[in-house]
This record gives sequence, C-alpha cells and structure tokens, in this order.
Amino acid sequence: MSPLVERSRILGPLYAYWSSKAQDGLPHRRDIDPAEIPALLPNLHVVHRDEAGEFRFGLTGGAIVSHYGTNVANKLFKDVLKGPRLAAARRHHSLAWDSRRPLWCRNRYFAEGLPECVVTRAILPLAGNSGAVDALLVGTTFECTFLYYKELGPDWRIDQGTDEMRFLDEPGAAAPRPSAVEATRSLIRDLSTWSWRRQTAI
Repeated sequence: MSPLVERSRILGPLYAYWSSKAQDGLPHRRDIDPAEIPALLPNLHVVHRDEAGEFRFGLTGGAIVSHYGTNVANKLFKDVLKGPRLAAARRHHSLAWDSRRPLWCRNRYFAEGLPECVVTRAILPLAGNSGAVDALLVGTTFECTFLYYKELGPDWRIDQGTDEMRFLDEPGAAAPRPSAVEATRSLIRDLSTWSWRRQTAI
C-alpha cells in the first residue's frame, strides 16, 4: 500500500481494490463491480476521453455532486472547470491516461477569510477490451464542503491554489513536502502555486 493513501478511508481501500484487479496488467472496466465497494461509491466518479482528447465526467457519486453543487455526469471538464483548475485537471488525467499508471494528486485552495480547502484524488486507469486505456476510475476526498464555495458567493474566486502529484506505484512514494517539491523539476513531484486575485471568476 502506498503511504500516499494508506491512511485514507476512501483512497486506501480504493487503491487496494484497483490493485487486486490488476494482477495481469491494468484492470478492465468489466472487472470493476460497484457491489464490491458500496462504501466508496459516493466518492467515486468515472472519466472518459473523447477522440478530440477532451475529458468528460461519467458516472458520478453523491459526494462529488455535493462538492460541485450540481450533477456533473456527462459534462466535459471544460464546461465545469475554468482557468488553472481546468489546466490542473487536464494535466492530472492526461498523465494517468497516457502513462497507464495510478496517480495521486492533491490540490489546496485558499480564499481570504475562509479555511483552507484540500481536495485529494487517486486517478486509476482502466483498460477496455483492446487493452488500451478506456476510462479512469477516480476517488476523491474533500477536506471542505460545498458550503465553502457557497460562502464565496455566485462570483466566487479562489485567491491561491497549490497542485501536487505523484505516481502511486512509485516505490516508497510519500506525500511530497513543499521544500522537497520546490527543489525538484520532476513532473511527477510537481508543486505549482498560482494566484487568481486579478483573474476572472471561475
């Protein structure tokens, strides 16, 4: 079990389940049985990629719906996310899809007068009948609620955010410490910080 997710009541069991189905390569979509992981379903969603390379939300759990404040199932990323959040989502999901490897990522969002919001994901590739990646199974935990965004108002914008990512199957993978992340140029240990103070609302 990767130290990145071993303490998470959602991401730890999800990664263990995905790994148990990956004995001979990537798990196939048909190998994933929701009845086997009922406690995890609210925090799960499936992501698809069309021929143009655009990502789209598929089946979406209740916790995801609550976080976004709307049901994002069957919506393109670009229709739900904007600016740096869209860029980060595309970067994470493209990396997991193209590398065929399980990816951990964590985003922190900061808005003046409100507590920090932390969103952590495990993005797990699934193969189709041809053996190529056909979808991504994504588990997400939130250290905040939709009320966080509601408090920001209809034109909300976050002042700053950070982005971390690591492969879950990397030996000894552990959550990157900011000082170590800033010292490396490795894409997989990337930590980026952005400011949205003078950007349009997202």
